[in-house]
Amino acid sequence: MISKLIKEQILTDLIGLGITFSGKRPNFKKEPVTPEQAIVNALPFAKIDFLVMQLLHTWVMENHELIHAELLSKVASKIENRVESAILGGLLTYTKDKRFKTLTSKISRIKPEQNSEIEKSLSLSARVGQHPYDNVMSKFGVKMTELETEKSATKFLSRDAMAKMNPFIKCRLLFGSNARADVAALMTLGFNNPSEVKRILNFSYETAHRNTGSLKEAGWPFGLYSPK
Repeated sequence: MISKLIKEQILTDLIGLGITFSGKRPNFKKEPVTPEQAIVNALPFAKIDFLVMQLLHTWVMENHELIHAELLSKVASKIENRVESAILGGLLTYTKDKRFKTLTSKISRIKPEQNSEIEKSLSLSARVGQHPYDNVMSKFGVKMTELETEKSATKFLSRDAMAKMNPFIKCRLLFGSNARADVAALMTLGFNNPSEVKRILNFSYETAHRNTGSLKEAGWPFGLYSPK
């Protein structure tokens, strides 16, 4: 059971990924939530709401190259709930992106009784025979109806619109999904101190210092991101 306040924050995080939920837009300057943190934050909601699960699945499928695999591994290592970890494993396995193989190989299969944490509506269609069970999720012990990608374009912003709202996505489109892109994103938000960057992104101080230094030398940022 998650509180209304936490649900609202999760929806704000997902809106920041360009999923068109009704809710409050994120303020990245005040709270710089990375795509990886937004995905992990959403897992408690996804296991009790099929719409959230389906839209999160679709976003990951369509945008997995915009996920920073190393950063996701760091964020995922702090997940305490094994069911949520298993769901993440299924979502990443669906992409067939080899960058996630190390992470998914560390995720343990849950026991059958642990499926009681998952809202029954997520397996209803499979239980009544309308749809098959999800074979990818079952590799991690998760018993639920097979996921499909959402076809409605109105559920998601275009990448251009996503990039205008989310500085992490904007910088990853420019630099690739790596540490440099994420440091660049924070610098557009006013976080120029290596210690701040280290704290927010959980990077080493050396990585934060090296990237902030080289980006400053290049004159970054160039007026790239102006949050409204």
